[in-house]
Amino acid sequence: MTDITTEDIEQLLTLFAKKGQYDATRTGEQINYEIHRKCEELFEKDYICCIIDNDKGSLSPNYPSQIIVPVEEKSFLPKDVDFLNGTSCDTKGFFDALKFKEIAAKSNVARCRLRFPAPVILCKGKFVCRSSTLACGGEMLFRDMSGIFNSVATESDVYSRNSAYFTDMRSQDIKLLKELSVNYICDLMVENKKVKFGLKVSSSEKVDKENRYCEFKIVQLPYPGCEFFKKFKDSNYVAEGLKFDWEQNYVDSSLTLPSDSVASTLGIHWSSYKLWDLVKLTQNYLKLLVTYITEGTSSILIHCISGWDRTPLFISLLRMTLWADGRIHTSLSAVEMAYLTLAYDWYLFGHDLPSRLKVGEEILFFCFEFLKFISSEEFSSKKKCRERKISSNCTETALDILI
Repeated sequence: MTDITTEDIEQLLTLFAKKGQYDATRTGEQINYEIHRKCEELFEKDYICCIIDNDKGSLSPNYPSQIIVPVEEKSFLPKDVDFLNGTSCDTKGFFDALKFKEIAAKSNVARCRLRFPAPVILCKGKFVCRSSTLACGGEMLFRDMSGIFNSVATESDVYSRNSAYFTDMRSQDIKLLKELSVNYICDLMVENKKVKFGLKVSSSEKVDKENRYCEFKIVQLPYPGCEFFKKFKDSNYVAEGLKFDWEQNYVDSSLTLPSDSVASTLGIHWSSYKLWDLVKLTQNYLKLLVTYITEGTSSILIHCISGWDRTPLFISLLRMTLWADGRIHTSLSAVEMAYLTLAYDWYLFGHDLPSRLKVGEEILFFCFEFLKFISSEEFSSKKKCRERKISSNCTETALDILI
């Protein structure tokens, strides 16, 4: 096991800031292999893991070439169990890796940029999954090239075929969600459908015309996109008092929660969300997500549009806050946790840090700056937790190179 140091974090951030977006189709890069290996070793300190092969981006180009799925917590297993670390697996516990990969290979077209639901956190036997939002018909057809170049079909045939194809892709996506035992779909988009230059470039479960996602509980948590974090930088990295303009023309999604008892237990006035600043908005959303994970009975999916800005923000915050409460990754030090979430949740899942830094959209920096706002017992999922392990100290030195 390689010891992780602050120097490793500095090297990772330097690479991350200069190299560009991670691309699994680029093979043979030793530095990426080393980052993968370190992430796998950190996961395996506490979990039995399955490895899903995404070699050459065969499932998704901006997902890790080896997707690490924690399937069992070692602390819950008998001491005499022989841990088969670092190996692919057919079935371990409740997770069938072969079946998962088979469905993912069929369903990835259903979501933007082929970013299918991937389980990335295991807590109390439930997954926290991440993905992009649903792809629109145009993107699905583009990826199904045979449908575009079918020159002998009539217009009616093409419409019928495309309609059946869309339904099949959505059905495969739903099948994958059920395979992961997902019940809550947490949507961070501020739009119902993303529109660019007058064209719809994505959809979402909440506006599926056929209501195919009616079996799931859709949690609409509209949250500002990465462009808003230019204002965070321009405000000298002060998030307090920074508010999103909810009256902009493209904003047509509103905060909507399922009619269950989970959200009501928090005592938050959700109807006032448009009055909250960036700190309060993030705090309350994080409280809700933690409650779904710790008090709920099923897995959850979190997504924004492409799944590589807002999604890693909340995945990373969830990983760190659950770690701080001793619920996950219990063997990791603060430095190891910082490395794992930077490398796995941000870098290997395709956050484009160089592009974001170039235009000042520093959502990654906000993620770690925000830790100081959730260090108190109020944000602990264990009510009698006297002291949380969470702080920004473990990464301040490393993050200095980005400022």
